Amino acid sequence: GINAEYGGHHFTITATGNAVLTRKTHGRCVVWPRGMTNCTAVKDWVRQRSKHPDSLGYAGANREEFIFSCMADYPQFFEFLQQYVHPNEFSPPAKTYCCCVNMETGELFNNDGDTDCVTSATASGCSRSCMYAYDPSLLEN
Repeated sequence: GINAEYGGHHFTITATGNAVLTRKTHGRCVVWPRGMTNCTAVKDWVRQRSKHPDSLGYAGANREEFIFSCMADYPQFFEFLQQYVHPNEFSPPAKTYCCCVNMETGELFNNDGDTDCVTSATASGCSRSCMYAYDPSLLEN
């Protein structure tokens, strides 16, 4: 079963013969397989699995403005400061988070939401600095 605290329900699927189950997924809006590290490829992967990939508005797996950002000049890397993300199931609907992330993996830099993220009340940006997460050596190649 799924934890009822998050409004989950228990269900069972039984298939016989040549039945093919294409997918039934629930979980975080913006998540990708560990090991995928190219930011552009990860973003495409997330979008392709959206509930409605042609319109990532409220019907999508994520709202487009809350998806992570790739570096403009180096799109294979994640921006070290992610300004408008919903990193987990505890993110309030009307608020975004500013998070410092690893440029290669997109994961929280210290793997600690309490130190890597702060709540941002508006979409006007994040006032925190994430320079500790910036790795210029990645950009030299």
